[in-house]
Amino acid sequence: MAALSYDLLVYHTIPQTIISAMNKEKYIRLIYLQYKGLLSSEEQKDLLEWLAASPDNQKVEEEIYQSLTLLEDYQPDFDVDVKADFQKVRHALNLSGDEVSAKVVPLSTVTNIRRKWLGIAAAIALLITASFFFWNQSTPPLQWANIETLAGETQSISLADGSKIWLNENTRFSYPTSFSGKRRPVELSGEAYFEIAADEDRPFIVSTQNSVVEVLGTSFNLRALDSEPTTTLTVKTGQVRFYEKNNKDRVVFLSQNQEAVLLHQSKQIALNKKADLNALSWQTNHLRFRNRSLTDVFDILERHFKIDIDCQNPALKDCRFSSSKEYNLESIFAKLKKLYHLEVQKMKDGLYVITGGGC
Repeated sequence: MAALSYDLLVYHTIPQTIISAMNKEKYIRLIYLQYKGLLSSEEQKDLLEWLAASPDNQKVEEEIYQSLTLLEDYQPDFDVDVKADFQKVRHALNLSGDEVSAKVVPLSTVTNIRRKWLGIAAAIALLITASFFFWNQSTPPLQWANIETLAGETQSISLADGSKIWLNENTRFSYPTSFSGKRRPVELSGEAYFEIAADEDRPFIVSTQNSVVEVLGTSFNLRALDSEPTTTLTVKTGQVRFYEKNNKDRVVFLSQNQEAVLLHQSKQIALNKKADLNALSWQTNHLRFRNRSLTDVFDILERHFKIDIDCQNPALKDCRFSSSKEYNLESIFAKLKKLYHLEVQKMKDGLYVITGGGC
């Protein structure tokens, strides 16, 4: 019973006004008891359910564990007047006697001064942690704004932190009107190009239906359409963390000119160390080809210009094509005709039929 009373010392010396306001008294107690290995099976189940309910709850557990681990490793090389020093701490924090729980069992059997000092120090650490969490919980919720683009429409926006976002057509984008916390969260459904203002203390986090992207300051393109079976991330500059939304343990790190594709069904991420040069063509408004097969060229033209191409000569599909900064379809077709002696016939409803020619 004496050991349990000592283990509850930290909990019972936290100001009850803070814990009451937080409405987290029960779970701070359970976290501490878990750290000391004193939880019953029912308490363990209760705590696990609470931790699973919110990332904020998990953050509280992490903060408390870190504080206690550091304190247990510390070796004080001086004598401490425990009662006098704790009164000074309580006075510095403006805590009256009524605000401090009196439910501490006397520790007359505990004579080791280091054990007493660590108990008080741990109490102070948890007091600070509890106060910190209460402050975060008291911060007003973020005010979010929403933008939605229609078919054939693109739009750009500047965020409060200086980041710039370009939205492709058929895209929904949600963002806070200001970033007040330790993170810069936004949400995307569709396709967007990001130029993120550098901030090493506050990661910029893009959440989609199936994935999460975390950066500190970089530029990248993210294609995450709900109707498509994949999410594609293309990094232009900097470094990026990319992972499946429900599996943060399997993170893929990308750097400049790399690309990753998340397969929604299998939840696997494929990394391509050489990104498609045309992934950003909707935003740059030009195409580039570097020794690409005509099969790839036709696919890229269909996607970029929103057309259909019917190539009736299978021998053309393995021909290779290179060109830089192409801005219009007719110019590309003119080069293909000259190089491969093929014919291009424009039909109705955006259909182009290609015949003849050869490599």
